Amino acid sequence: MKSLGAPLSAAGRRAIAPQGIPSVFCSKYGNRLSGSVHVIVRNGYRLPVEFDCSKGNLKGFLNFFKHFNLKGGEMLLFEYYGRYDLNVYIIGSHCSEIEYPHIVHHLQTCHPRIVTLGNGGWRFIWFVDPSSSLVDEIEPPTPFIERCGSTFPRWPEIALNNGKVFCGSYSRETGKISCLRSMCDVLGVADLKPFYMLLFTYNGVGLVNVSVFDENLCEVLYPGSATCTDESVDGLDRASSFQITIQPCHMLSYCYGVDISTQYKDLCNRLDRIDYINVKYGDFSWRLQVKKRSDRKRTTINGGELIALLKGEEVMHVGQTSRQRVDLPASYASDTSKFLDDTAASLDGHSKAFVDKVEGMIKEIDEQSAIWKGKVTEMKKQVWELEIGLSSVYPFELQLSVYIMEMAENGALFPRFCRIMTVTTEESNKMVLPPPFLHYFADGLPTNVKFHMTDGSDKSIIYKKQKKKLYGVRGVFGSPRFDRDVCTVFNYMGNGTFQLYVFNQKYDDGNTACMGFTSLRNGADNHSFGWKFVSCCLSAGTCDAGFVKVPPGHVIPPEVNITLPNGQRFAAAYCSRRRLIHGLRIFHIRDMLMLTYRAEGEFDGVLFDQGGGEKSYSAYAFRFGAMVGISWDQFKIEVQPFHLYQYCHGIDIPADYKCCTDRWSPSQYLTVSHEGNFWFLQLRKFGRRWKIGGGWVRFSQVLRLSVGDVLVFDMNAPPLGFSLCVYRIAERY
Repeated sequence: MKSLGAPLSAAGRRAIAPQGIPSVFCSKYGNRLSGSVHVIVRNGYRLPVEFDCSKGNLKGFLNFFKHFNLKGGEMLLFEYYGRYDLNVYIIGSHCSEIEYPHIVHHLQTCHPRIVTLGNGGWRFIWFVDPSSSLVDEIEPPTPFIERCGSTFPRWPEIALNNGKVFCGSYSRETGKISCLRSMCDVLGVADLKPFYMLLFTYNGVGLVNVSVFDENLCEVLYPGSATCTDESVDGLDRASSFQITIQPCHMLSYCYGVDISTQYKDLCNRLDRIDYINVKYGDFSWRLQVKKRSDRKRTTINGGELIALLKGEEVMHVGQTSRQRVDLPASYASDTSKFLDDTAASLDGHSKAFVDKVEGMIKEIDEQSAIWKGKVTEMKKQVWELEIGLSSVYPFELQLSVYIMEMAENGALFPRFCRIMTVTTEESNKMVLPPPFLHYFADGLPTNVKFHMTDGSDKSIIYKKQKKKLYGVRGVFGSPRFDRDVCTVFNYMGNGTFQLYVFNQKYDDGNTACMGFTSLRNGADNHSFGWKFVSCCLSAGTCDAGFVKVPPGHVIPPEVNITLPNGQRFAAAYCSRRRLIHGLRIFHIRDMLMLTYRAEGEFDGVLFDQGGGEKSYSAYAFRFGAMVGISWDQFKIEVQPFHLYQYCHGIDIPADYKCCTDRWSPSQYLTVSHEGNFWFLQLRKFGRRWKIGGGWVRFSQVLRLSVGDVLVFDMNAPPLGFSLCVYRIAERY
């Protein structure tokens, strides 16, 4: 996280804490971490902990110590990149990084990662002796030599955090590294006595990064480093530079990144597999994520910040607008600024207090956004939904909207969207409809819109097409304002009629959260059919032990069946003592289910995938998370312009359909059937992304696809047999 228009001051920040987080670190960056964060170990282990900024403590490490068999004397190296997580490296009592066990947390469903020298390097620390004179040689710990000695170069490059690079030497006979005198010369200091210790990170290809720590156990930042706030860095000699020629594809909103030419591989080799660089232009600064491809031969700049940077004047305006007032994540800076620009008349007509309130609301959402994953692709989706909530200008409310579209076999569209209220500062009597919903159904919405309530009553409100808002919603909900613990689901039935369901937050059961239920009939008791609830799919430690929590006060038989909208039917078991429906093997952890009880043990289920809730299992996942409706046996692709190029190298399958792609293996083929024709499309996997590769060009030509067409692949022969439905853009208008 960073302040717009100011030099980045959080990326790559490190601190070693034997007993707690140093106060210096907390004072500078504590307000940027939420109360709940994840610590991530190199082997894939993720642990949710509580962060107390006032005391400088991270609580909840007992299981961490047990799982890694820490006995005392070790050090934890925390690395903060300005997001919502902390990377942690374990330095053993021998002053070298430990051999990580092949484990993950019991709540995780993934497999542990193999920790290698080539993936993140290897570390050791060296303590400065203040009583001795300056020496040039240091002797790495024996475990480090055993691990890296065979590949350690005779003349390694030593890089400091400010970009300065110099040459050191390594003697295989003595096992010592010579570099300290040269480092003092580069830093402009007489000796190393002002420092407490040095951290050496060897990347496996001849480069050693050195970080200097003071007596507060915090990294010392010199002018020119990515996290330094010193403005007087223009006179520094840069270790290297690189150039990028802007191409038309770089300006597209769905651009996945910009490749750095291989002619700059010497510079790229100094970067980690996932790293961040600081870009400075005039009074403005951006942090850009740099990622190496799986083959490590190409380096790519990722993220929405780069797209905004390439748009020149818009970025300048973003910095001038937001820099002095509020800290905003860069990934939704341009959308927020666009909203402010689009509503310039309203802002001009109101006082500074109004603007401050808007920014205060954004900041509150930002503080809770630790449950969102910091991935740029997910943040873009949430930005768009945040902008929807801000469109209700004055009096205003900040809210997140979720849009879901279901397609039946006959091609009919059954829309469902969910509005999750967060914080309402003033009374509001209007609601903005999501743009995708308006895209398909705005022309068919009448002026008078009818809501079917759960108690059987009907209520009417006014829809103003020009403003794309519903007016009179206060009378529908029977309250002068929405509470922050309300989740509302809207089912559009056609002809201007909505079926409305309202869920109130009733309780939070430790690691399990359920939204409250509402009855379909007025005065229905707890044993009546038709009651609904929303719950989160969790895991008891194995991939096939998914379960959901049921609100109390209901009689349910031990064997239940769940029917999804696509007709799929699944059996599960109900434990009355723990109020759990378990055995949901098909559902991913943290999926959301809206279940409707129909008869003895029969449920109708609607599945929601929590797009940004990877880090939280609490009620906040429902109040602040962004949900995207998906089907576990279906995926959709909207045709983009570059999909139709003759030299198209592949089509990305959106990450929203991870529950479908998880069952695939690389180099397999999809069997796709459409109107009696069959195609075999090759699957390719790049990191975490799946692509449709070989066969796509011929496939798109035969089907005569156009930009904007939607391809819906329905599984008819698991796991790789799909039937295809094509929804052409020409038929939707």
